[in-house]
Amino acid sequence: MIDRGGEAPRQQMADPEVGDVVVCTLVCKGFDPQTFYVSQWRGEEALSRSYRFDVEVGSRDSRLVLERLRGTRATLTLMAAGGRHTPYHGVLTQAAVIGDDDHYTYYRFVLEPRLARLRQFRRSAVYLDLSVADLIRQTLRKVELTRESDVPVPGEDADFAMTLSGGDVDKTRVPFACQYEESDLDFLSRRLEHEGVYYYFSQTREGEVVVFCNHRERQPQTPLAQSLHYRPNGSLRNPPTEVAVETFTVRCGDTPSAVVLNEYASSHASLTLQGLAEVPQGNFGNFVSFGEHFDTQRDAAHLAALRAERLDCEALSYEGTSATIGPQVGFAVTLSGHFRSELNQRYWVCSVAHEGSQPLPLLASVTQNIERNYRSRFTLLRATQQFRPALCTPKPRIAAWVSAVIDGQGGLTQPEIDEHGRYRVRFAFAGASRPGRGSAWLRLATPYAGVGHGMHFPLYNGTEVLVAFINGDPDRPVIAAAVHNSEYSSVADQHGPTRNALQSAGGNRMTMEDANGKQAVMLSSPTAGAVLSLGHGPRPGVSVCSDQHMAFSSHTFEHAIGGVYRQTISSSSTSQRSAPTQMAATHGMSSSAQKQFQHAEATASNAHGQWGDFEQGAGVYTQDFWGETQYNYVGNLNESVQGISSILVTGVSIDVCAGVSFTRLADRAYEYNNGRTDFTAADHEWAVAQAATFNFGSHILNTTSAVYSIKSSMTTSAMLATERFSTGKTTTVGAGETMSVLDMSPVLTTIKTGDSSINVWPTQVSVKTGICSVVAQGAILLEGESMSTALEGAYELTSPTIALSAEALVSLESDLISLG
Repeated sequence: MIDRGGEAPRQQMADPEVGDVVVCTLVCKGFDPQTFYVSQWRGEEALSRSYRFDVEVGSRDSRLVLERLRGTRATLTLMAAGGRHTPYHGVLTQAAVIGDDDHYTYYRFVLEPRLARLRQFRRSAVYLDLSVADLIRQTLRKVELTRESDVPVPGEDADFAMTLSGGDVDKTRVPFACQYEESDLDFLSRRLEHEGVYYYFSQTREGEVVVFCNHRERQPQTPLAQSLHYRPNGSLRNPPTEVAVETFTVRCGDTPSAVVLNEYASSHASLTLQGLAEVPQGNFGNFVSFGEHFDTQRDAAHLAALRAERLDCEALSYEGTSATIGPQVGFAVTLSGHFRSELNQRYWVCSVAHEGSQPLPLLASVTQNIERNYRSRFTLLRATQQFRPALCTPKPRIAAWVSAVIDGQGGLTQPEIDEHGRYRVRFAFAGASRPGRGSAWLRLATPYAGVGHGMHFPLYNGTEVLVAFINGDPDRPVIAAAVHNSEYSSVADQHGPTRNALQSAGGNRMTMEDANGKQAVMLSSPTAGAVLSLGHGPRPGVSVCSDQHMAFSSHTFEHAIGGVYRQTISSSSTSQRSAPTQMAATHGMSSSAQKQFQHAEATASNAHGQWGDFEQGAGVYTQDFWGETQYNYVGNLNESVQGISSILVTGVSIDVCAGVSFTRLADRAYEYNNGRTDFTAADHEWAVAQAATFNFGSHILNTTSAVYSIKSSMTTSAMLATERFSTGKTTTVGAGETMSVLDMSPVLTTIKTGDSSINVWPTQVSVKTGICSVVAQGAILLEGESMSTALEGAYELTSPTIALSAEALVSLESDLISLG
């Protein structure tokens, strides 16, 4: 802790044994003023720098505890003839024992202002929406500099003063600033340098006061010391009311004549940000810099002016030396007596270097080579010029990425982003902070971005990210990547090294498996258990499933199995049927059937909702229905099956194409051209024999109450008759009527002509393996004429059009049952 209380150290008086005037004294708080006698001193002070004095002293106490001296408040006073003195208050930041002799023990101390102790605070931190004035106040609290003043020469009740104008303070406010592994003193210094703010020290009776300033009009206007009088070596001695200047040098060198600052700001990406300023005393070249952190043209012009003023300070410099104590940094002095009259003017003191020595009491008569002397070197700036500090404090560069976590006030379930898709983070090096105050809004680097396109995966609060810094600048962070940790595990692990996975926070997932022989892609969502699977799986191929609704919508549709099956559906706006498909549909028809089929195609080509179903080759085609099923076709229904196709397994195929009925039986084609065709028993026996040669795969036959119906030729599109059979009972329904018998469970079948609807309950199974059959429990009712059977095996043809022998029918029934 810094002890600031109590009475200030008093000025050390001359040792009573020596009558000479003491030039330099050191008094430490808590020690007797006669404890230390200054032997030598060397010190430097400058604008925007803490002063430092190395002081060697002799003490008659050989057992001083160094730890007690470290951090002690002390005052070093430089005294001149005529009673003038200049105190330097501060803290002993170093203490060492360097030797002894018969009279003294010798110590070496380092005296610095309290501000210098900020270098002991080395850390990383972030600052949001902070002005330089706010930063000064926050930082100085750490060294207990809390009492503030607003005048250039503060009184005894101040630790620091800020003489910044209000408008200039607003210009220093930045949305984000990062202190990275640097001391608080270095961070404060480089921020002040960037904004053109400088400071000096005013010494009061109580202690030092650091004064922050950004304009010469706010500096002290009244000189603290006497005027400087040019007196080169060998000239007559100057009067004591003046500070003699032994040498005075003016230097002038090449200086850029203009400053150009360029910048890119993502918040104003379309703007060309550039600041221009002329250097008043510049003569050659341009100073061009990029990355000064501005996002408006006003800020660009302001910073360019600051840089030009700094270069102007270097164009013309004034240096002098003196053997008289006097000039003090930050204050004004006036030079007189120079042989070049234009140099006799008012100046600001920018820096002073002190060096002196004096004999210790009791040793003055013994040691003749140590004489009392003092010299100083100083630099000045014309009072009409504006001082700006040099950008000399190094800015840290962050070459590697640093860890952070997404920060915000939205909790763990709602990502918090701004209108530009940016995030706030909390840096690991910055420690704890209030939610949403860990950083400014940071952009997220993505693999793909552009005008109106790009990609974005939201980052939730708590997600660990790696932050990179553009050009290593700690004030230019950007989120480079997101990583997993022990709290947020990866979607991949050692059990799936070949698995590529993408999973959102809501459980939506895309997985790509690259294992040899098991390549697969799966897209899934937890809502309704929706899954799309491609490639390897329980049944390799393509699988789509959902616990709820599934809908497909398209302009055209085509389904094909090479060499086996092809189905095409298209809307009426375009004709999607190709010549090969038409040929496949009509292949095997007689010439008259093909003509009528093509006529039907042409007639229905402009109808709404054309539907074509073309089946080629032998295979298995299965449809299962539970509940009510409706087929509504507006247009044409075309079906061609190679092999044996039948609504019931009887070897007979009935297809309706715009009024054209035809049957294909194996490689024999039968044409129904609105006429009757008689089939012999031998024909049906041959059909059954052909059907038995196929591998059905699955065939369902109700043996409890089976009814078989064979369609003969269709003479009209109207319903001729409908019969429902149960044990011992027959019900006949006339053409165009609907049968509804509620007490005849379990089957109610309704067939209507015109809208082509088929309602079957509870089960309809269609198996096509060269032989196509449809079996419904209890009864099958079809258009046209029907054949039925009761449980006893009797067969009835209500409108017999096909002559079958009883033996053929019995054989047909036993064959069907054995196949089932």
